[in-house]
Amino acid sequence: MEYLIGALVGSIIGYITNWLAIKMLFRPHEEKRFLGIKVPFTPGLIPKERERIAKSVGEAVGTHLLTKEQLVDRFTSDSMAKEIDNWLKKEINLAASSEKTIKEKLQEFVKDEYSSLKVACQSMIFNKILAYIRTKKTKEKITIYIVGKISDILERNPRIIIENSIYIKLKEKIVLALSETKDNNQTSGITGKLLQSILNPIVTEDRPLKEVMKEGIVDGFKNLIINNSKPIAKELKKALNEESTKEEIKNLVNKVIATQLNPMVAMFVKPDNISEKVYIFINEELEKDESQIKVAQFICKFLDKGIEMSPAKIAYQIDKNLSENTKETVIKKIENMLLCSQNVQILVDNLEEIIVKKNTIKELFGEQNEEFISIINSVITNMISTVIESVETEEKVREIINELIKNAEEIKLGAVINNSSKEVRDSMVLYGTEFLITLVKEKGETALETVDLAKIVEDNINSFDVDYAEKIIIDIAQKELNAITWLGALLGAIMGLLSPVINSFM
Repeated sequence: MEYLIGALVGSIIGYITNWLAIKMLFRPHEEKRFLGIKVPFTPGLIPKERERIAKSVGEAVGTHLLTKEQLVDRFTSDSMAKEIDNWLKKEINLAASSEKTIKEKLQEFVKDEYSSLKVACQSMIFNKILAYIRTKKTKEKITIYIVGKISDILERNPRIIIENSIYIKLKEKIVLALSETKDNNQTSGITGKLLQSILNPIVTEDRPLKEVMKEGIVDGFKNLIINNSKPIAKELKKALNEESTKEEIKNLVNKVIATQLNPMVAMFVKPDNISEKVYIFINEELEKDESQIKVAQFICKFLDKGIEMSPAKIAYQIDKNLSENTKETVIKKIENMLLCSQNVQILVDNLEEIIVKKNTIKELFGEQNEEFISIINSVITNMISTVIESVETEEKVREIINELIKNAEEIKLGAVINNSSKEVRDSMVLYGTEFLITLVKEKGETALETVDLAKIVEDNINSFDVDYAEKIIIDIAQKELNAITWLGALLGAIMGLLSPVINSFM
C-alpha cells in the first residue's frame, strides 16, 4: 500500500508539474504583480520573448528555409512552367467568351487607378515616340528614305510625267492662264524682266549662240516660226498700217530716189506714189500663203545667221540700234506671239518632245543632276528637322496616340482572341509562359530582396494574438505535449516507487 500511494502521489505531481510548465509557456499573457511585487515567471515565456522568437523564426525561414535561390528555382521549375501554361490557356479561353472591352477588363484589375494609369501610359508613349523621331539617326533615316524615293523616280522614264493626269490638267490650266495674261497691261513689264533675267547670263558669252543654246531649242523656234507664218504676216501687215511705218517707207523711197536716180529723172518721179505702190504691193504679197512661208523661211535663215554670232555681239547690236520704245514694242510683239494659245501649246509640245527623248528624268538635269540631288537632300533635311521639332508635330503625335488608345479601349477582348488562329493563341501561351519564367529568373531575386521574407514572417508572428499562437502550437504539437505531460506522470510514479524502496534499505 505504501508503494502504491508513493507511486500515485509521484505520478500526480509529475503530471501537474509538466502540465503547468507547458501552460507557463503561454500564460499569463501579461506581467502580474502582488502588492507591487512582480510575480516570477510572468508573463509566460512565449508572450515575454515573442519579438525575439519572431525575429529568430523570421531569420530562420528567410535565410535557411525559404532562400531567394530556392524560391526562384521553384518558380522557374518545369512543374511551375506547366502550371503557368495551363493558367494562361484557361484565362485565354475565358477571355475568348468575354463581351467586355479591353478598357473594362483593365478596370477590373486596376480599379480606380485606371484613369491615372491611362494618362501615364499616354505620356510615356508620347515621350518615347517624340524622343525617337527627334534623334539625329531617325531624321537621317527619314531623309535617306525620301531622297531614295526621289532618286528612284528620277531613274524612271520621263514619259510618266507627261502621261500623268495631274500634269495634263495642270498643263491645260497653264496654257489657258498664259493665253489670258497677254491682254494684261502688267505682263509687258513681267515679260521684259523675264527676258532680261534669262538673257543676262547669256549676253556675256563670247561663244557662238548655237553653242550656248541647248540642243533642240533652235529647231523648236524654227518650227514655231513656220507654224506661225500667218500670224507673223498678220503682225507685219499690222505694223505696215501704222503711220510711223508708212512714214519710214516714204522716207526710204525719197532717199533712194534722191541718191540713186538722175536728178533730171527724179524731177518726174513722185515719191508718194511710189511709196504707196510699195506699201500696197507688200500688203498684197503678205496675203499670199507662199509669201507668208517665204517670210517665215527668211526669218529662219536670219535666225541661222544670228546663232553664228556670239550673244555678247548680238546684245550690243540690239542695244545700239533699238530705241527704248522700239524695245518695248518688240517685247510686246514677242509677248503677243508667245502667249497666244496656239504658240503656248506649240512651246509645250516642243518641250514635251525634248522630255520624251530622254531615257530617265535624271537626264533632264544634265550635269546639274548631282547638284540637284544635293539641293533636294539639303531642303528635305531642313524641312524634316523643322517639322519634327515643331509644336504642331507634338500636338499631332499626342492626338494620334490618344486616338489609338481610345480605339484600342473599345475593342472587345473576346473579338481579338476569336479572330486569331489557334497558332496565334498557342504562341500567346508560349510567349506568355516564357516571359513570366524569364522575368522571374532575371528579376526574381531582386524582387525577393525587396520583399524581405524574414521581415514578413517576423511581422506576422508579432501580429498574432498569444491565444492564437498558443492554439497554433498546440494544434501542431498536441500529441507531443500530451506525451510530455504523461511522461512527467510516469517519471513521478517511478520516483514515488523508488522513495519507499530506498527508505526500506536504510
